[in-house]
Amino acid sequence: AAGQAEAALGKGRFALATIGFNLPFDSPAAMRDFARRQGVGAANWSFLTPEAAQLDRLLADFGFSHVATPSGFDHVLQATILDADGRIVKQVYGETFGLDAFVEPLKALVAGMPLPANDLASMIEKVRLLCTVYDPVSGVYRLDYALFVEMLGGLLVIVATAVFLLQDRRRAQRRR
Repeated sequence: AAGQAEAALGKGRFALATIGFNLPFDSPAAMRDFARRQGVGAANWSFLTPEAAQLDRLLADFGFSHVATPSGFDHVLQATILDADGRIVKQVYGETFGLDAFVEPLKALVAGMPLPANDLASMIEKVRLLCTVYDPVSGVYRLDYALFVEMLGGLLVIVATAVFLLQDRRRAQRRR
């Protein structure tokens, strides 16, 4: 995918970083070994290990969450696209990512075009992320459709309350 993105955007137009947060296991040596095993040798791709004192802040800044498991931890895969100033412009979550999820925001950044902050796809992605839960039985993350139903129910209660209050206000105005 990185090679395809580079072919679309041009060589040297972006950089990649993989950050290992499972300290102390994701040491610099372990990250170099991971890069080698993945066949990554691109000059624009770094494999990084944060300082232990900075780990919690890094996780919070990226909105990265994980769940403790008997074998260590588990998490939803997350890719974050930053602009040249280090500001988060797009986050992509899930087990698989389409190439366009990366290339389109990168194209906009390279071209200096503004990215939509709250488009429908981003909002759907945020809701999907909120409804993704860890299933300890299967050892994978899955969508919890009950959360969708709960959100819909909450939205319906809010709408019904707003309608009731508006109707009550109109009745009160008519009586005056």
